[in-house]
Amino acid sequence: MNQVAIIESAEADGVTLKLSPSGGIRVIGGEVAVGRWLPIIRDHKSELMTLLAANEDGAQEASREASDERAAILEYEGGLPRHQEEAVADLFRAFYGHLMGIGKITNCCYAPVDRYCPEGRRLRDAYYGACS
Repeated sequence: MNQVAIIESAEADGVTLKLSPSGGIRVIGGEVAVGRWLPIIRDHKSELMTLLAANEDGAQEASREASDERAAILEYEGGLPRHQEEAVADLFRAFYGHLMGIGKITNCCYAPVDRYCPEGRRLRDAYYGACS
């Protein structure tokens, strides 16, 4: 089983794999399901970590592209001066970087249900305030 198949099969079994802040793999799910997957995860740890890191890098690149697009919209359609749209883009990157980085890893922020840690709320409020 390759690392993509491991991640997809584990997720189908209710187990989520994420990079942990300490540099390992965080395994989230029910105790029985996690117990089934731990031996496989341990056997393929280095390959899984490489794939999870690549996915995280892809999310960061998507965030950069989205912030650049948002800044262009604010400049050309919203009439913001270039220096202001760059400031808004910086706020966007900080907010979404938090949501997709530490917020996702630790599950401290979950935007669909409006749940934010204090730092996530501060970044959200700064970004939303700059856009209004």
